[in-house]
Parts: sequence; structure tokens; C-alpha cells
Amino acid sequence: MENEFGRSVSRKLQVVIRTRTALVGRRVARERGGAGYLPARFCLHRMRGKGAGLCIAHMQSKSGNLCWKKGRNFREVKAELAEGRLLLKSCDPMLQHIISKHKLVEERTITLEKNANGELGISIIGGLPGKKPVTVNRIIKDSSASLSQQVKANDILMKVNGEPVWNKTRKQVVDEFKNSEKRVTLCLVQLEQRNKEEESTIGEEEAKWTTLEGIDLTFSFSSAYQSGTNGDISDGFEVQTKEGVFNFLCSTASKQWVEAITETCRVLSTRKVQMLSMTSDPVGQEMKANVKMAGAVQECLPSNTHTSIWQQKVLVLSGCELQIFQYWPEAVCEWIHPEVKYKILEISYRKVYKPRENCIALYWGKGVNHLISFATDRERHRWIKKLNSVLCAAARDIKSQSFLGKWRGREISLTVDIECGFSLRDNSGGQEMPKLLWKEEFQNLLSTSDDGSSQLKLSFTDSSNIIIQLQDMHTALCVMQNLYLAKMSSVN
Repeated sequence: MENEFGRSVSRKLQVVIRTRTALVGRRVARERGGAGYLPARFCLHRMRGKGAGLCIAHMQSKSGNLCWKKGRNFREVKAELAEGRLLLKSCDPMLQHIISKHKLVEERTITLEKNANGELGISIIGGLPGKKPVTVNRIIKDSSASLSQQVKANDILMKVNGEPVWNKTRKQVVDEFKNSEKRVTLCLVQLEQRNKEEESTIGEEEAKWTTLEGIDLTFSFSSAYQSGTNGDISDGFEVQTKEGVFNFLCSTASKQWVEAITETCRVLSTRKVQMLSMTSDPVGQEMKANVKMAGAVQECLPSNTHTSIWQQKVLVLSGCELQIFQYWPEAVCEWIHPEVKYKILEISYRKVYKPRENCIALYWGKGVNHLISFATDRERHRWIKKLNSVLCAAARDIKSQSFLGKWRGREISLTVDIECGFSLRDNSGGQEMPKLLWKEEFQNLLSTSDDGSSQLKLSFTDSSNIIIQLQDMHTALCVMQNLYLAKMSSVN
């Protein structure tokens, strides 16, 4: 893994070096929207930040028919994405019959308490297999239902404790009463018979659909892959929420659904983070100043000993750090305890398309490798653009960094400076001002190579080479690359 990491970062640094001569000549094309031949990772015109802080966009709206997989069963639903919720609506023959023959006069949701005998004090008729809905037939005097004065004879019972009952038999509804806790919540409607003309002109929406489930998309993640695996969902997608995982099949437009839900999740999460940062708590004030981007992703730590397992995580750009949280921090105090955090200058990344699309391989200077999966390519591009911006800003703020190592048997320090380039100083004598052994400007760097462990070779345009043994070569490569990128960005 270390050799692969070293080669990857070294190759990327060489790509940056080779692009430096094209910056001026390609400027016009880039300003018109083209990226020239620069890889997306190094499109320097896209690194310029649009200002700190989290940005807000409008939530998406979408509707269409989906097949909802609930347990082992599939159910045809109409899905509506609006106001941060995914509403799942059902088409039920019994409900269609009820609404097509009647129009709504009044709807009430009430809570009744059972008496000592476990009774509510109502008698019901109707239900399947007939076409008459479950109806309140009689109210017992001095019972809980009678004393509430909210239950009327001929009321239609639509739900018991939130569960629809229009598609149940009378016995099933009575059993629900008996098996409920002491307090029972009923949804009752009062209907009025429609005349023949109204029946013939009733709209499809009014006649068929009722909401089964409302999914709150705050802190959620949508993906075309099955949870924890690399297997994609053929003609479908899933939505991971705090309440659980919802699976859907869709013969067409599954990609559009994922994009719309992802955009909604992003806006909702951003609003939540902004609300937390508005507190007077010092942590909240720090969040307001530092958090530049946050979003749900899926993470995998590659292993040679077991199958790759993907887990939902939260990726946060805060100040000069990239943080990974195991769960969305819902309280201000939770934002100071990420699962891992990396200094932004000590990381490197590249686009990858296996084992999932829309991934980046994230490398830390110590050789740690994360695979980060985004819901859509648009979301990945948004993160890459912001990462580039933050990396360049951090590099320009720090300006230089030194690394300890050996050169020709001497203890040395290699300094990479955004303005002056490379310099080598002798640390073996313990001098207060170490002796300068060698220096070279950035623009003279031709290529880099390494052995994946500690040896770094720098080649320059005058055909000179310098080979250094570094204590932390991986970090040095990442910092060198990011300082070089910042330098080239400032030149541009």
C-alpha cells in the first residue's frame, strides 16, 4: 500500500510540473469554461474560492411512480419530493372506492383512553371483504368516546395508531383496539355522499392517493449501491436515513431521483449546520468561522484480508482540516470529536472509478488510504472544487514547511517554500542557523520519484538530481504537491 501511495502522489506531482508551462497559453480557454488538458484535480482556475462559509441552494422537487421494497414485499407507490421530505403515497382499491363515492366534510385525529375493561366505548361495522368502509355504528353512553364528544355516529375510521384500516376486516380492526396500549389514537373522517355528476368528474389525485410514509431527508444519503457493498441496485436506489434504509426500484430515472434527493439532503444538512453555528456557544462560533463544507458520504478502508465494507460517514471541511465523523453531529458539542482528522496540507487524493463510480481515493501523509464514495458525480465535483480551494488557501497561509532526513550521510532539513522553492540545510552541527547546502526554485523542478518508503529523488531542468532519505516521505510529497499547486494558482 505504501509503494502504491508513494508512486501515486509522485506521479501526480509530475503531472502538476508538466502543466506549468501551459498556464498562460490556456488562460483564455479556461476563462471561457474550458479546462485545457489539465486533469480535473489540477484545474487551477477552479481553485479560486467563492468566499468562505457554507452555501445554500434551493431544494429539489420531483414526483413519479416507484416500487417500494419493504421487507420481502414490493408495493407500488407514488413518490413526491417536496419541502425536504420524500412522501410515499399509496393507491388502494378500497380507499379509491370510499373517496370516489363520498367527499370529505371533516377530518379529526383524537386520542382516547380505554376503561378498566379495556374498551373505548364504540361499536364498528363494515370493512373487508365488502365495499363498505369501517364505520362507527354506535357510541356507548358515559364511555371514553362519548365523554370526548369528538366521535360521531357514521364517522369513517381511517387509521388506528397511525396505521390505515380501510383495507382491513372488522375483526382485524377490533383486534387492533384490543392489542393497543391504554391510549389509542384514531383518525376519523366525516363523509358526504357524492352525486352522480361529482363521481364522474372526480380527479385522479383526489380519488386514489393517500400518504403512507413521510421520510425526513435531513442527514440522509441516497445511493445507487446496496448498503455496505459494491453491488449496484439494478434499476433502483436506496435512501439511508436516521430511521432506517428505504429501497426503491425504478425502471427509468433512478439516476435523476438520486441527484434530486442528494441535492435536497445537502441543502437540509447545510441549514442544520448553520442553525447550530448560530449559538453563542464558543464551539458554535468556531463552527461558524471554520466549517466550509459538510456532507454525508460512504467510506471504505481497503483491506487485503477481508471484503471491502462501506459505511456511511460525514465528511467535513473545517478550517485547515479534513474531518470524518461516524455520525452526523446533532449537538454543537459533538463537532469537536471527529472520528479522524487530517491537516489539509498533508492529504492528497485522486478520482477513482472502481470499485464504485463517483469515488476519490484519499491519501494521508502517513500512508493511510480511504475510499470516499459520493452519491453523484456532481457532488464529487463540488467536493473536489472546494478541497482545491481550501488546499491552496492553506498553502498560501503556511507558505513553507520543513522535513528532517539525511543527504550524503548528513542530518539535514528539506524546506519547501511557496516563494523560494527548495532548500537544504545542514542540521548535523547543531548550529543556531544551519548552513545552507543547496537551493533550487520551483520552476526548475522537472520530475520527482521515490521508492515508496523514505527515498525521494528530485530532478531539475539543468540535469542535476538530488536524492534524500526523509523521515516522513509521504507527508513531504503531499505538502510539496499542495504548495506547488498553490504557487501555480497564484501565478495563474
